[in-house]
Amino acid sequence: MFGFFKNRRRQKLIEQPLPEEWRPIIERNVAAFSRLAPEEQQRLIEATKIIAGERRFVGSSGLAMSDEIRVTIAAQAALLLLGEEGYYFDRVPTIFVYPQHRTIDMHRDLSTAALVEEDVAIEGQALEQGEIRLSWDDVLYGSRDPADGENVVLHEFAHHLDRLDGEIGGTPPLSSDAEHRQWSEVFDRELALHRRDLKAGREVFLHDEAAANRAELFAYGTECFFEQPHELEEFHPDLFDCLLRFYKTDPRRWFPETG
Repeated sequence: MFGFFKNRRRQKLIEQPLPEEWRPIIERNVAAFSRLAPEEQQRLIEATKIIAGERRFVGSSGLAMSDEIRVTIAAQAALLLLGEEGYYFDRVPTIFVYPQHRTIDMHRDLSTAALVEEDVAIEGQALEQGEIRLSWDDVLYGSRDPADGENVVLHEFAHHLDRLDGEIGGTPPLSSDAEHRQWSEVFDRELALHRRDLKAGREVFLHDEAAANRAELFAYGTECFFEQPHELEEFHPDLFDCLLRFYKTDPRRWFPETG
């Protein structure tokens, strides 16, 4: 019964005319939008209406919440949903947005000692209870360049999808045990190879921090999947294939191949 009311409410959101100022915001701040096929653009707009209408956005550290902030973040997150319907980040109760990235002291438990890194810049965080924190400066930096492989919204919302099975372990909910086994094999192998290449001082395609664990490999891989898909396929074809099956959309169509 409750699902019926949710679906009816969402249908009303979809059917409402797009506010006049929203499309210019999307076109200005979400550079990937112009690369989408018309049906993908419509799907993104519908998902944006639902995310912006249902999720709670809160400005923090003096940042006043605005339609520009809300719509930009919702539209970026909607890219992750182009191939799937039904889930619109329902388990994200609040999205906190700060004017700039914050710095914190990061404590890491090691087997031999406790390492404290001071003044670590935090562009975004996916918190344990589902909340997401984002730096508005970093949101704009990533969203206005569709091909730099850096996008904090994609990164943090990917962490949220990862947590839907109960933990951030680098494996989001998958459709079958066989897919789960294949995913684990690919991610374990990719993580080991990435660590090996970094240790050897080789040039790598993925962000260095992707070597931290499978969760970061998934999040950084997601950024590259949506913004540098041809390169990800070239350097990490098995990782690309896993993400292609999971997100059920193919960003290669958005970027003409060069060379």
